[in-house]
Amino acid sequence: MYGFPQNSKFDILRDVSFVLAMKSSSAFHTILSAAATHMDAIHGRNPGRRAIWHRLEAIRLVNQQLADPVLSLSDNTIVTISSLMATEVSSLPMPQDDEMRVDQWVRPQRIWGGQGVAQTHATGLANIISRRGGLQTLRNSPRVEFHLYL
Repeated sequence: MYGFPQNSKFDILRDVSFVLAMKSSSAFHTILSAAATHMDAIHGRNPGRRAIWHRLEAIRLVNQQLADPVLSLSDNTIVTISSLMATEVSSLPMPQDDEMRVDQWVRPQRIWGGQGVAQTHATGLANIISRRGGLQTLRNSPRVEFHLYL
């Protein structure tokens, strides 16, 4: 379906995320920021300078892309914004188990902007995809399409 060899072991990071990030410096910086944030979290720290710098660099680069009428509709812009959105969503509260009520969810410290910023990214992403011609235009870019459904 997505053009991956059937006889190989599919790895989402290797076969989708890294391939897309290697084509876009803004998307690459989102991965580096997420990795640095993860390492900081493993060691019980808030995101450090490295995580923040890579995130700000991704935002700076995607803002440049958004200022260009052609680049603003590119696969690279879509991948970067969806990756930034994913990091916002992953920093939202998560339930501890299936039985818990919403008001009992664990509320970890928000790493980045949270739900409001995630919604801003989602709105912008929907606008870009709509201006590009809709979701069906992503069928020409199967990795990008797959990335959006992750």
